[in-house]
Amino acid sequence: MQQHSIDTPYIAGEVHCYSMETDGEIILFDSGPPTPAAQRYFQEHMDLERLRHVIITHCHIDHYGLASWLQENSPAQIWLPYRDSLKITRHGEWLDGLGDLLGSLGFSPAYVKQFRDSMDEGTIFPRVPEEYRILEESDLPARLGFEVLLCPGHSQSDLVYVGSDWAVTGDTLLQGIFQSPLLDVDLESGGRFHNYHAYSETIGKLATLRGKEIYPGHRTRISGVDDTILFYVSKLLERARRLLPLMDRPSVVAIIEELFGSTLKDPFHKYLKASEVVFMQDFLQEPEPLRRALENSGLLEPVAAEFASLFESSGPSPKASQCFTETDTAEDILFTPVQIGTMEIPNRICMPAMHMNMCRNYQVTDALVAFYSERSKGGAGLICVGYATVDELSGNPGNIGAHDDRYVEGLRRLALAIQEHGARSAVQINHAGRYNHSMLLGGKKPVAPSPVASRLTGETPRELSAQEIQDIVGRFASSAARIREAGFDAVEILAGTGYLISEFLSPLTNQRQDEYGGSLENRMRFGLEVVRAVKEATGNAYPVMVRLNGNDFMPGGIGRRDLQTFALALEAVGVDAICVNVGWHEAQVPQIVTKVPRGAFAYLAREIRTLVGIPVIASHRINDPATARRLLGQGMCDMVAMGRALIADPWLPRKAATGREREIIHCVACGQGCFDNLFKMKSVECLCNPEAGHELETMLEPAETPRRVLVAGGGPAGMSAALAAGRRGHRVLLCEKGSRLGGQLLLAGAPPGREEFVQLAKDLAHQLSRQRVEVHLNREVDEELLKAQRPDVLIVATGAQPVLPKIAGAEKPHVVQAWDVLCGKAQAGRRVVIIGGGAVGIETALLLAESGTLSAEELKFLLAHRAEEPAELLRMATRGEKDITIVEATDKLGRNFGKTTRWTMLQDLQRFGIRTLTQTNVEQIEEASVRVSGSSGSQLLAADTVVLAVGSRSVRGLQTLASQQHIACHVVGDAHEPAMVIDAVHQGFAAGRKV
Repeated sequence: MQQHSIDTPYIAGEVHCYSMETDGEIILFDSGPPTPAAQRYFQEHMDLERLRHVIITHCHIDHYGLASWLQENSPAQIWLPYRDSLKITRHGEWLDGLGDLLGSLGFSPAYVKQFRDSMDEGTIFPRVPEEYRILEESDLPARLGFEVLLCPGHSQSDLVYVGSDWAVTGDTLLQGIFQSPLLDVDLESGGRFHNYHAYSETIGKLATLRGKEIYPGHRTRISGVDDTILFYVSKLLERARRLLPLMDRPSVVAIIEELFGSTLKDPFHKYLKASEVVFMQDFLQEPEPLRRALENSGLLEPVAAEFASLFESSGPSPKASQCFTETDTAEDILFTPVQIGTMEIPNRICMPAMHMNMCRNYQVTDALVAFYSERSKGGAGLICVGYATVDELSGNPGNIGAHDDRYVEGLRRLALAIQEHGARSAVQINHAGRYNHSMLLGGKKPVAPSPVASRLTGETPRELSAQEIQDIVGRFASSAARIREAGFDAVEILAGTGYLISEFLSPLTNQRQDEYGGSLENRMRFGLEVVRAVKEATGNAYPVMVRLNGNDFMPGGIGRRDLQTFALALEAVGVDAICVNVGWHEAQVPQIVTKVPRGAFAYLAREIRTLVGIPVIASHRINDPATARRLLGQGMCDMVAMGRALIADPWLPRKAATGREREIIHCVACGQGCFDNLFKMKSVECLCNPEAGHELETMLEPAETPRRVLVAGGGPAGMSAALAAGRRGHRVLLCEKGSRLGGQLLLAGAPPGREEFVQLAKDLAHQLSRQRVEVHLNREVDEELLKAQRPDVLIVATGAQPVLPKIAGAEKPHVVQAWDVLCGKAQAGRRVVIIGGGAVGIETALLLAESGTLSAEELKFLLAHRAEEPAELLRMATRGEKDITIVEATDKLGRNFGKTTRWTMLQDLQRFGIRTLTQTNVEQIEEASVRVSGSSGSQLLAADTVVLAVGSRSVRGLQTLASQQHIACHVVGDAHEPAMVIDAVHQGFAAGRKV
């Protein structure tokens, strides 16, 4: 390692940077100040033609001031810390946040402006290199043989580079200099960066550098790691003692003025002192993190007396005193272990079994293994796969097979893939009963307790004989034994959702007169026999779980009280845990769609949990850690099932565990990729996550040559494209002509109960800020911008615009577009006619229908106080002040909804009293009415407002401009062809991945 010492005009004096050679190429750690003398130094002392990498420790002028010059005068690639890249790509947002933070500390608006101006002028942060890469997102350190440690010291972005016997520490570890960490904004969380806590963690990391040669950013070499850390700590204690009497002052500014008077003129020096004061305040309020870091590093004893005297003499706050007598052991309940039988699970997150349709002839495929491996890497505590078949009538070839020994090897491979990353593994076994299709059974009839037709399939099953029932019980047992043989940690039996066991439980589908029908005891017999047989086949120590409906939501069905009785019976025969789901597939209560509130059905888990003494898992619409913690904290359950939430973001658990919840991509409960695909005989995909189900084919490899990519449009397609291109290392600029990112997601999220789509827009926007994506709002891409930017690739995601139909009177002032109603630009009168009964028309109708209805809060109050009869409250909750009619030319409403969502939307049209006319044409729009004609002739519909929802057409004029300027171009989303959101997201991702 060669040291380069360069004079600077700054207080710290001479700066050191370091270089090493590998395979004839030079790697430089840090650079130097942007001065002519520094430039001359490198010209004279370094072979710039062999300089390949400039690696920055943190973004200050004396660390990377010459980076741009080195980039222009050598073939070097510039590497920045991730947190610095955020300040660069979100510079305005960062300065705004820092300004707000300084204002909250008592600094005047004039000072904040002065400070901001000094930052913008580059006196602290230099000109950014045009091309750079993020070090933490690359494999460069591994290739060059060093480790990267995030060690916030002077800056939140400080990186320390550690080789086998050396470490480059920048400003994190300096000989004889104490620098308190700088006050800063955490762009990931949106709040203040808690530098004191980060600094305490850094001490523990620095202690691991003992015995290595230390290369600091200033002054002399480090004489010893321990001595240097103790020097820092002694200075910290000394300054804390000095500041302690001033801690009751009204603001940080007041403290600074009392200490320094008017001697601090330079805005940056004031900022430095503010940083120190805030740092000391945090320490004095909560000394335990630093004390614990020193103790764990073996460095507490030399300063223990100073610690004690500081707090004993000062009469610290109760919180500070408590820190020295009792360590804060508060835990995140979501990440505490839980026991199911003999199986300990590391956290409370369970990924429940869901049909993926990824198997081929019942065999586990590479795609299925890759899918679940990614969810295990993401941190789920328990992953249950399935369901798996118990015989050839129980499922179809797309299911996981467990009914024959030839499937054991595939099962074993799947178990290992899940367990490899720390998750526990289970398989759900099931028999579909009357929910199976004869076309999937080679023409054989499905079987059931009784020959009661299925609304789901339209088929009438064959009744099972008593002997056949016993045979199926045995096949459940043998399938469970194979699952244990394959190495899974547990087995789950599906006893709900309208499948065979629940068909025996329900009087709707069990009309038998033998020992398996009639009384509840008889109807429970089959399910209990299955559990006993499975326990006998796997051994009493092997965990057995049951997934059970809390309520079947079937009029005349078994209901929740009898299901609770069944839960008690399951516990009595040895079941180790119960996972509570809701509803049969043919139930008319929505269970999984967006309109279902988060955690709405947890009450059913709670009711069972109060009765049994085994763990209970709550299910359905738990898609974020806050909801999960709430349910656990309120005693609703012992674990939470997060199924589609982990399809959308497999890394949700790890993000939640590491304080990165803003990075989570939330499931919107649309069903477009997970459920609707199954009806199309396709494997599971995801609207929110284009990689889900495609883990083997969508790997985003770093681009060999980073390119300049311009994305026009900030809707779902544009954001997805920008993210994919950014992850590959391209320099991406996204321009959105509006003031918000989201596009059609914002319209889809406008009706009540559809807010998850707006959340997805926020999630994707946050992801853009994490990637190397520069975002310009209120900026439309045009010919001038194309010429100025000269991108290598243009991705056109400019969406569509609503169609203006050729209807007489369509130009009248009371005629508005549905998009304008959804985004709040247009208001509607009392009598509304909506022309067009597709998704947009229905969503607009439901939005307008809410006007004048009781809110959820009002309804709860009135119901709790019995102010009105329940039937009257229901009417007031679903009947507003508007009279709404939808006119549709075809014979079917909501054609462009997914199958999972469509029936619930049509149900709501009826519930809210919205009139619908199909196979009806609009002839003319008049002043206060609309003339229509259909099978019953012509009629006038009264209308104060007419809303147009007749479709949209693509906007892709930029494609022609790109061709004229010879720019490679991809057209995605509605700009390519108006379709569903899932199509836009997947097309955008594919385009970004191809660049």
